[in-house]
Amino acid sequence: MRKLYWIVPLIFIPLAALLFVQVSGSKAASDGFEMVAPTACPSSGCAAGQRLNYRIEFSVTSEDINQNTQVCVYTPADGDNREEEIPWASDEHMWISKIGLISGKTYQQGQVDDICTDHLDDGDQWLLGSHTQLTSGTSDQLEFAFNIHPDAQVDGYVKVKVFQIPTPAGDWGLTASFSNLVSVAKRSETVYVAQTETGCGTNTPCYVNSGDDLEDGLGTGLRDAIMAVNQDDEILILKDYAIKDHTVLVDKQINLRGYENALITYIGNVCDSPMLLLTEGGTLSELTINDGNCTNPSRNLIDINSENEVSIQRNTLVFGEHAIYIYEDSGNVTVTFNHIINNDNYAVYRASGTQDGEVKIFANNIIDNRIGYQVNCNELGTANHNFWGETSSGAANALNCTISNGKQLGAAIQLATERPGVQGQSLTVTTQMSYAFNEKIGARRSAGGDYDIIIVNHGAGLVSNVPFYENGAGNINTCSNYYDVFLTDDAIATNLILALNYDLSSDCVNEIESSTYCGSADSKNYPLWWYDPATNATDGWDRTGDNPQGPGAGGATGQETTCHLDTKEIRVLIDNTGRPRISTDLGFTPFVIGLPFINGITLSEFTAQLDGINAILQWVTTSETNVKGFYVLRSDTVDGIYNRISSQIEAIGDIHIGGIYQFTDDTIAFSNTYYYKIEVIDIAGNSIATHGPVSILSATATPTATQTHTPTPVYTPTRTATSFFYESPTPVYTPTRTATTFFYRSPTPVYTPTRTATTFFYRSPTPIRYNSPTPYYRPRTATPIWTPTQVRTYGPSPTGTQTFVAYPPQESTPDPGYPLPGETGEPIEWEQTPTLDPYPITETPAPGTPTPTQDIEDIDDTPAPGMDDEGELPVQQIRWIFIMVGIAGGLSLIGAVSAIVAETRFS
Repeated sequence: MRKLYWIVPLIFIPLAALLFVQVSGSKAASDGFEMVAPTACPSSGCAAGQRLNYRIEFSVTSEDINQNTQVCVYTPADGDNREEEIPWASDEHMWISKIGLISGKTYQQGQVDDICTDHLDDGDQWLLGSHTQLTSGTSDQLEFAFNIHPDAQVDGYVKVKVFQIPTPAGDWGLTASFSNLVSVAKRSETVYVAQTETGCGTNTPCYVNSGDDLEDGLGTGLRDAIMAVNQDDEILILKDYAIKDHTVLVDKQINLRGYENALITYIGNVCDSPMLLLTEGGTLSELTINDGNCTNPSRNLIDINSENEVSIQRNTLVFGEHAIYIYEDSGNVTVTFNHIINNDNYAVYRASGTQDGEVKIFANNIIDNRIGYQVNCNELGTANHNFWGETSSGAANALNCTISNGKQLGAAIQLATERPGVQGQSLTVTTQMSYAFNEKIGARRSAGGDYDIIIVNHGAGLVSNVPFYENGAGNINTCSNYYDVFLTDDAIATNLILALNYDLSSDCVNEIESSTYCGSADSKNYPLWWYDPATNATDGWDRTGDNPQGPGAGGATGQETTCHLDTKEIRVLIDNTGRPRISTDLGFTPFVIGLPFINGITLSEFTAQLDGINAILQWVTTSETNVKGFYVLRSDTVDGIYNRISSQIEAIGDIHIGGIYQFTDDTIAFSNTYYYKIEVIDIAGNSIATHGPVSILSATATPTATQTHTPTPVYTPTRTATSFFYESPTPVYTPTRTATTFFYRSPTPVYTPTRTATTFFYRSPTPIRYNSPTPYYRPRTATPIWTPTQVRTYGPSPTGTQTFVAYPPQESTPDPGYPLPGETGEPIEWEQTPTLDPYPITETPAPGTPTPTQDIEDIDDTPAPGMDDEGELPVQQIRWIFIMVGIAGGLSLIGAVSAIVAETRFS
């Protein structure tokens, strides 16, 4: 019996303990405090100046009396370990909810009876607070936001205290206290901006998007960074970065730059405001900017309203309304080395005004923006040295701008490969040789003072790389890229020594250094070429060391040209003694090193095959210069006399594109060997070369069957042996004569929306040589690639996928609890969590890419874990059944213990 007394406690003690834990957990589950945007600091700490969004949830035990709940938020009073007395948190732009997110009750900002300030802990400052009247048996949530002070130097914390009056006659008492530690990365002269904390990587200090979407871009990491940095500091954008509905105000003179092909885009549908607004000057560079999925209307990409000078350089600006819109009475704006394409309105629009500020637009690709003029200066700017599209002039694209006849680029500038924008560079000319583009082109002077030149790289190897190709320029087998070189507007130049490198291939080096070119004593043979599109001084492309041959030369002489074999360069002295002339030509002139195409063909294939009864000949060319056609020649011996067996076959190729040809010889006899050559005819009708031979052995003829007598003895007792004769049928050979020559255009030009920014030089792998004494022609393949109008593509580039930090919308009350527009900084609405789609900037891209069109994904409305269907945390109710069971368990426990004691005492 005594053993039974111990069984009861063993059963009821664990049960009572379990019920107690359940009841306690039920009560405390509703209380909590968390950073919600960003959800965490970057690995190096939250940047000084970073905006933080918090949410607090607390349970209510107060009676139904007036103003019985007070929430107080505290931060460190000292944010600096020096003697500067800088607060850790800024009281600008802070806010706290005006509506309880669970209760729906209205909260008043501030404190009651100095409750918050009277309960300061040592080292704290009271930042903000809010109070209301709540009934017992419920819980509530509040959200608040503030910025870490930009000058904060030390780690800090955020502390929240909840005070309540438990009874009508009671005093305020502390019912809940929470805290959150925050590590801080102090500000520096170079700061970073990323979409989320994980996008920061090891870059520090790094600002990320928070939860607000307020005026001037408040709630974006970019705006936090702008408010935190000093004048002339640098902000680097990381990866794919999305702003929000409001324009981001850039109201300091800073350098805003992309890092490693960074993108600024937008995900949303509010498309009536610009992406960026610059008001205090500065530089914006190396960024791809688009307006996401805004189409009708689109957003202006860059607005400028600054009296200080602004420089927009080395960017890719695509799919906006106006790419660059300059307000009236703004200061000087420079737009250079940009790729501006497929914007709905002007690439650059300068509003009319009364100030002297002008816009200078040069060394850009400006393509397919609006219909008609792509730029409008309103008589306040210049727009020379830009590429406007194939066969498109500056005068037809720049309205109310100063334009000089001929000062336009004859080919697109190559796209940069490791950043947005194009391959253009400013170079200061001194007495020492300075180089650009990996030392492929350089310049110096021998007299006068220093000055600046602009060099743009067109690349080589494609028809689209050749400036003014449509006008007949480009009969050159290139050994360097094509470059345009021109003086800046303020340059005062006496002379220029321009050096181009010719080591594009080993073949180039060998031939240029041969006795035909640099190995000769005559500089007229040195193959550095220039082209004059303005006055036609050149006849196509002329050598700089030779007298120009064009109708506009006017008897001018060439310029001093020298070969430098040690550095693999050809140099030309450009002054005012000859052409090209520094005072008149250096603004119109592209240059290239290359070998002239000799009349004839570059043959990549010549074959002969037997199809059973005919000889099928095929030859393939990769270039044809001044070629009218071909004849097919045949001989019975390899060294015999070759006679024409075809009519003239029309040539279909040109310098950069060859052809595929086929001819059928159906006049061959059986069991013979035939040798073939092709004869090349120039446009004057002269025979200029033969190629071959190739040979075939024709099939052995199958003889006609004759009667064969094959006696087959048959042994029978009644018959004599009889011979049977079988006659094989005679095969009939009916050759089909093929009289049609087949011409195939090779290679077919490929039109692709992705433009490759890398310089290309195409060559056939190995020159084809034949036994006969045939002239040697350099193989060269150059498939023209051009860029059609792009299909609009949205979203960020494929380099990384980022996810916004966001919160479920609060729908329990009609009033979200934040200030109305125009009130002091509080969010209009919490954001959802969109995901950045891959964005290709490619154009012709890019920065990419490109290009399947991708749609913006739908926002995920799935409630967060622990949320109900409306996206709110459920109200935590006390579970009375557990309390009753707990009480019963407790009484049972007491009874059991009493029974044990009694039994022990009286036994």
